[in-house]
Amino acid sequence: GGAFALAGDAGEAAEAAEAIDAVAQAGADATRTGVVVAGRANFVHVRLDSDAVSAGAAASERPGLAASDAASLLPLASRVSSDAPELLCTKRSLLKKMGQSVLVGDRVEVSSIDWAHMRGVVAAVAPRTTESSDPPVANADHMLLVFALVRPELDFAQVSRFLVAAEATGLDVSLALSKADLCGEDEARAAQERIAAWGYSATTCSMAAGEGG
Repeated sequence: GGAFALAGDAGEAAEAAEAIDAVAQAGADATRTGVVVAGRANFVHVRLDSDAVSAGAAASERPGLAASDAASLLPLASRVSSDAPELLCTKRSLLKKMGQSVLVGDRVEVSSIDWAHMRGVVAAVAPRTTESSDPPVANADHMLLVFALVRPELDFAQVSRFLVAAEATGLDVSLALSKADLCGEDEARAAQERIAAWGYSATTCSMAAGEGG
């Protein structure tokens, strides 16, 4: 009798373990959508969408539309928040074979999620609305270029190069000159006038002094 009871307990334990494994596998197989917020070497950081309820509502308004697709219809600010979870992700080998890059700003689908270690694999990249190569950024609608007036000294050749690259993206471009508190007014004005001659308006600012913006 005792042996039978032990066997029964072992069987129940095995069934419970299988159930746990099934749940874990279901979590690993599930996919999530998010935005690439940083990249380093062969890894990218993906901030997951947090407004799943709104995505579900959008899907309900569009019969036949998957929740992951519905999420892409929502404004970016409503889908991603600063406190949403982030995953450290590698790229699926198929993407590399296809020559598909993964850039900061990309909308992506993440699979093979390991919630214990907050890791995953970028399985797909959504079509981009805009793309910049220098810096490599996707889906931006406005570009803000910030250069220090001093420490280091303002490099106008570098400013020009970035402006040319920014214009090539077709994005609206704004320019700010920082560390104005460490620079004389005449020097700052001269920099603004030189940039104005190129057709751009540069705003001076100082984080230390709380000026500009």
